[in-house]
Amino acid sequence: MKHYFIIFFLVFFSVQSLFCEKIGFGIILGLPSGINIRNMLNEKDLFSAILSWKVGGDREFTMSVDRLFNEKRYYEKKGYNPEPYFLFLGFGGEIKFDDGTDLYVRLPLGIKKDYRNIEIFLQVTPKLKLTEETKGDLDFSVGAVYYFK
Repeated sequence: MKHYFIIFFLVFFSVQSLFCEKIGFGIILGLPSGINIRNMLNEKDLFSAILSWKVGGDREFTMSVDRLFNEKRYYEKKGYNPEPYFLFLGFGGEIKFDDGTDLYVRLPLGIKKDYRNIEIFLQVTPKLKLTEETKGDLDFSVGAVYYFK
């Protein structure tokens, strides 16, 4: 069953990347840690996908897809031009494969800064588990993405 979700995930992002302004690949560290793929639709909207895994005693594989909305802000440095940064908020879903399959609803929020083709971000993600017993969780992560287009 995990293979079907991975195939769907890859096909979704392959087709969706045809309509995006830029595509980026990067890493994300924290909870979760793994690979981050971002398809920027325009300056304000993007899709973010995370593939993460845990090896060792407890094997775990996680896939998540989020729709993020950016809002440009500026901060002033004394004697310099205003520097832009972005606040983002979004919604999405997560599937975790370990002993069973768990499904989560995610609400990522954070701050990011662009440096030419590189984006650095800090993200906090409250999420709600929908399978078996309903419970909440909170993920913290930092990451960097390099944009190609």
